[in-house]
Amino acid sequence: MSASSSMVGMSTNHSTQSMSMQSDPNSIEAFKHNIQDILKDILHLQNVARNTLLGIQNAYHPGNSPTQTEANIVALKQELEIIADKSVNIGVGALPILHIPSVPTNPNSGHDNLVPSEAQMIADATRSIKILFERIKRVQESAGTVANLLQVPTITNAT
Repeated sequence: MSASSSMVGMSTNHSTQSMSMQSDPNSIEAFKHNIQDILKDILHLQNVARNTLLGIQNAYHPGNSPTQTEANIVALKQELEIIADKSVNIGVGALPILHIPSVPTNPNSGHDNLVPSEAQMIADATRSIKILFERIKRVQESAGTVANLLQVPTITNAT
């Protein structure tokens, strides 16, 4: 009788442990599930964006509905908001979203070439930071030039 009660205790302990793993938002399984969920949303977003783009490109063609294009634009904005909110709430918002081509360039290589190396990501981030720094520097220089021009006293001819 004690052996059966210990078996019941073990099965209860195992089910409680598996439930706690499923309910732990920081578990690897939950993270993988969240990424898969976001990827599904992104694929849906991609379809909505494609339909919106087609509607805009074919705006002046016969049979194209401007109301459908407008509805697609509204749906696209909503999808973007949903994905942004969802990604922040589930913890994948800081991860880069990689472009996955619909047809692999080299079928033998698999998807290994889709994930950039850490060095590549650092180089991309550094390049982006340099570009932003140069842009801000130009804006500040332009603002300084405008401020200097505004401070120059105007000389009027007194006749």
